Amino acid sequence: MVGTGTPIVNYMDVFERPGLRPDDLSGRVNLSPDKIRNFEVRQGDVFFTRTSETVEEVGVASVMLDEPCDTVFSGFVLRARPRDGRLMDAEIAALERRRDKTRLIKQGMMQQLLTGRVRLGEPE
Repeated sequence: MVGTGTPIVNYMDVFERPGLRPDDLSGRVNLSPDKIRNFEVRQGDVFFTRTSETVEEVGVASVMLDEPCDTVFSGFVLRARPRDGRLMDAEIAALERRRDKTRLIKQGMMQQLLTGRVRLGEPE
């Protein structure tokens, strides 16, 4: 029975939000305690859409940002759980370094333009 009971992370929750919070979940299901344990959701769990009508909609990801209480996930999504509690730290660090480098390049270019050392070409 859908509508009452245990909160569930479903396909549309994952597809529509890159980050999930328990209050975002509107779906409810009635499950046994064993099913709740088998399909439990924890903070940091990453969910992926596993099927869709188009290729672009397969593999869309979302992460549970807060600690939910007695929450499960649908069979229409896949769950990944980081073993050490960290989520894509190396990728985040690389992106932050790239962002910082781009910011410095932009700042240097702006200084050269403002001081007149570099001039933009005349429009044709």
